[in-house]
Amino acid sequence: MPVYEKDGTIIEYHVSVDNGSTDGSSVSANLVLKPTDIDTTAIADVCKQKLRETVG
Repeated sequence: MPVYEKDGTIIEYHVSVDNGSTDGSSVSANLVLKPTDIDTTAIADVCKQKLRETVG
C-alpha cells in the first residue's frame, strides 16, 4: 500500500507478506520500503502475469 505526501508523491510503501502456510509453520512480515528501494515496473509485470494465469 503506497503512502502519499500531500502533493501526491509516494513517500513509502507498506507491504505485508505471508507464506500462506497452514501447517503451523507460517511466516509473515510487514515491510516499509522507500520508492527508491524497489522497481515498481517489475512488480506490475508480475501482477499482470499472475492475473493472466488466474483468468486464462
